[in-house]
Amino acid sequence: MKLKHFLTAFFIFVSIHLSAQNLTIPPYVDLYQYLKKDSKFGQTNPTNFPDLRIWGWSRDGKLAYSREVLSEGSGMIHISFMVFDFISDNVLYELNMPPDEISVAEYYKRHGNEIKAAMSKNKIIEQQADYLPFPIRKGNFIYNGIVIKTYDDDQKLKNYRVVIDRNTGKQKTIIAEDAFTGFEYDAAIAGYFLSPFENRALIVIAKEVYVFECTGISYVFSGCHLEAGF
Repeated sequence: MKLKHFLTAFFIFVSIHLSAQNLTIPPYVDLYQYLKKDSKFGQTNPTNFPDLRIWGWSRDGKLAYSREVLSEGSGMIHISFMVFDFISDNVLYELNMPPDEISVAEYYKRHGNEIKAAMSKNKIIEQQADYLPFPIRKGNFIYNGIVIKTYDDDQKLKNYRVVIDRNTGKQKTIIAEDAFTGFEYDAAIAGYFLSPFENRALIVIAKEVYVFECTGISYVFSGCHLEAGF
């Protein structure tokens, strides 16, 4: 019995190890590409832009992605893997990978089992989707994005809201936020993804924030059903 238990445990260990080693790492997505011509976002430090990888989508409004940020202080990369519900606009799962002097691929292999378990639990299907500039075009509809902003006396962002305007004359607000840090300067719509499985779009909002004696970019996601609410 002891030998049987040992062999069972051994094969489980080997299968888990191989599963992590065979993890398919998705490509980078440049969320900044459509903002490059915007002078308001043109003076930022490009080393402070987080890199994004899309791992997949569910059929019920979830996205799995990872974010990689280079730390100027240590020179190491901070990686977070997340499952995001873009119906409620809430993070359902977050895995922060402690920085270490290893390659990005090794980061993901080290945490491959946790990533796969989170994707399985949330029914994430490994699928890429094109990152596109506004306006959104779907069927016979065109959706424009409007960002309504207010600033404080120091010209820092006080609050903003994003309105999606459909060419039928109907609008809806998808997100409204106050600036929390006191170091946010501007906000703009950066682009969007269309869900490969639903009639929903994931809107990417860029915020210019103060980072290390210059400004960098942080991103906020918000979901938009392309039929309901209009």
